[in-house]
Amino acid sequence: MSEIPKKPRFLWNAIIALYFQVVTNAGGGVLLVYFAGVEADHGREAPEMTVLGYVSIVIAAALLAGAVLVTRGVAWARIPITVFESLAILSGLITLVSGVVTGVAGIALGVLVLVTLFRHEANDWFATVKEIRLARR
Repeated sequence: MSEIPKKPRFLWNAIIALYFQVVTNAGGGVLLVYFAGVEADHGREAPEMTVLGYVSIVIAAALLAGAVLVTRGVAWARIPITVFESLAILSGLITLVSGVVTGVAGIALGVLVLVTLFRHEANDWFATVKEIRLARR
């Protein structure tokens, strides 16, 4: 039986970016839920903040699961990551068009992750890991 090859070095860029997005989405979601609670304490309801906060936390959980699976060499995990990164890029574009320059960060991270996860070398690595796992059964 052969050993699972080491991850290509560039793939770590995408994995680190994914973990960064997990931390920022979870942290932002917790802050939004907290601030919605503060608003409710002052008699001002902010249901949109609560919804956005919980959605951000769910996205963070999904990205965390995807990052862990990609780290382990599970190729299909790239599909849900692609969906969430595409939404992040779209959100960044909307933010950028609205005049907020910070949307560039979301676009850059999303493009970095997608381009890296679907490079030819990454595809080869995922295929090799899959073949080795199938051979072990």
